[in-house]
Amino acid sequence: MKLFFKGFAAGFKEFGHSISKTINVVTLLFVFIFGIGLVALFSKVGRKKFLPMTHPEKDGSYWADKASTNKTKEESLRPF
Repeated sequence: MKLFFKGFAAGFKEFGHSISKTINVVTLLFVFIFGIGLVALFSKVGRKKFLPMTHPEKDGSYWADKASTNKTKEESLRPF
């Protein structure tokens, strides 16, 4: 009888793991399709590019210059 309950508990544990894997896959698929997929679709429709993928011809570098502000050392060390 004890062996039956150990096997029964192991079966329930395996069943729980398989159900949780299935739910995780379905949930992540839903999030991917409706979260990332819709953003990608709307960005293509709106011609929005989040990362420029072309090589800059004039500078030859991907670095973007930051507009410099003349701050004192104390202002730079205490931004908030």
